[in-house]
Amino acid sequence: MKFRGKLLCGGQVVLGAVAGTIRRRTTAGSVGWAGQMDLIPGEPVGLGGGYELVLDDGRRASIRVTYVSHHSGQASAGYFQVTGALR
Repeated sequence: MKFRGKLLCGGQVVLGAVAGTIRRRTTAGSVGWAGQMDLIPGEPVGLGGGYELVLDDGRRASIRVTYVSHHSGQASAGYFQVTGALR
């Protein structure tokens, strides 16, 4: 599903407006969530955990950024896994 929201780290807003896609995934019988968010080059998103994704519909989830693709002068993408519940 497509989403819009904001990204927090340590309770502070890192990105006030973020959009992307999130989907359910099944790995070794376990169901979880993973996704991709659109980034502009230079936005302060790095690898690792500590992030919280807050969706415009009020749901939120702790996420771990697993990969960030950088394209010089073009849109970039951040890939993530939800580390807790999407609530």
